[in-house]
Amino acid sequence: MKPASPNKPAPIEFLTGPDVQARYRKSHVTIWRWTRDPDLGFPAPIQINRLNFWHLSDLENWEAEQAQKSAGRNSQTTDDHVEAV
Repeated sequence: MKPASPNKPAPIEFLTGPDVQARYRKSHVTIWRWTRDPDLGFPAPIQINRLNFWHLSDLENWEAEQAQKSAGRNSQTTDDHVEAV
């Protein structure tokens, strides 16, 4: 991808349903379930001609949030284990 020029904003990159499935190695049904689970917070796609497309930046932000949540859980588990010893 070309870097954005100073006068033009960076292009918005989209992923198709199959791209998202490949990214997470999950079936279309799992991705569909993720989009309907409010607790998970998976980004909703936009629909064009009944096809789903995701903003790459939305997926990257969601991944970062999941990593932070995971890191928080792991540190709590480690802290609990240390206290118990």
